[in-house]
Amino acid sequence: MLFISLLNAVKNYFEKARIRKQFRYLDNHTLKDIGFYRDNGNIFPLAGKQASLEQENKDGDPPPTKG
Repeated sequence: MLFISLLNAVKNYFEKARIRKQFRYLDNHTLKDIGFYRDNGNIFPLAGKQASLEQENKDGDPPPTKG
């Protein structure tokens, strides 16, 4: 099992590296069109954490409280 999880981690790393290399050549407008933005040379999805929190709470759970 450890070997399989290690292979999956390596596969994910190389897949993300390939995607980063491809996105590096896109300009900011094109990145925004496909749902990403560039910040200090790093590329992030426009949705960010807030969208993932909203998606998790769609099943009727109350939103997380502050503090």
